[in-house]
Amino acid sequence: MEPLLSERISRSQRSERRHHSQDGDQMADRRQDKNLLLGGVRNLSEEKQEELFQVHAYDPKSFKAAHEYIDEHNLLRVLDVVLFGAEGVRPNGNAALSGPKGCGKDHLAMQSAINHSAVVFKSQAFQNMNEMDLLGYPQTFGDQVRFVHGILPAACKYGAANPKKIVFIVIDEINLASSGVLAVMNPLTDATRAISIPFTGETVLRPDNVKLILTMNPWDQAGYTGTNQLNIAMLDRFNILEVDYLSVREETKLLQNYNEKYEDCRKWAEFAAKSRRAYVNAEVTNAITTRNLIDYVQYVKVLPEKQVVQLALNQFITDEREKVAKWWGGMEEK
Repeated sequence: MEPLLSERISRSQRSERRHHSQDGDQMADRRQDKNLLLGGVRNLSEEKQEELFQVHAYDPKSFKAAHEYIDEHNLLRVLDVVLFGAEGVRPNGNAALSGPKGCGKDHLAMQSAINHSAVVFKSQAFQNMNEMDLLGYPQTFGDQVRFVHGILPAACKYGAANPKKIVFIVIDEINLASSGVLAVMNPLTDATRAISIPFTGETVLRPDNVKLILTMNPWDQAGYTGTNQLNIAMLDRFNILEVDYLSVREETKLLQNYNEKYEDCRKWAEFAAKSRRAYVNAEVTNAITTRNLIDYVQYVKVLPEKQVVQLALNQFITDEREKVAKWWGGMEEK
């Protein structure tokens, strides 16, 4: 049995193989399918679909969210209109979700996918990402070398082979990658709606049922070392949704699912809100997230409050902890 495509070769092996691909044009001539149509597919076999699915697809229902998505700012409706349009409204199909860590960007994307029963092709950007991480690589399986499509062509091919399904491409923390690398996505988001794969010579078209969602952290705030400001030409192709933390009121309600004591939950939600305001104002280099709070309100049920507060303080650099501790002390005096 042929090994699964998910058995990836190491980056060092892939890098070495790229150096020995000078004859890629000849191989592309041999490999190019003359019957390529929408999404690079005419009759994509079930086996090939399964291969594409195994490498990149992600079941949104398996998303390990700590809580149900709370749509306090009606962002699901906004995202729906951007991706799918509405009566008399042409869909853009491309959305970028921007906001601080732990505010629910990924949660929003996965909730939309669940609502639409979408197949999700999901990936994470990283600082030394290159174009082939998005397009694909030649890889060794036994004594054979085969080309494994990256997330962009894989999702487009899968969408073309399954036109009745909605397909999401979700790439997290996109601004960790350089703008030069991300330029490979530009043709998918303009009038051509196609990408070219140099190694195989394929031109893969993006069908209308394939939607593109990027998430990104702020590039102009402390604590996000390595994030880049995205190229204006790229941002112009996306509608940007600003995602923020829950209000103290809504976050308190949420926390009561984990600790029935209203006063405990309210105090922790207010403490987190103070940290976030200070973070936005560059007074501290971190902020307490909803993920953190869900842990803390459970811990205080079985641990001394002082120890749980210390866990929260440890989220901050040493020089900031005294200041942050005073916020908690001020709430204790209320």
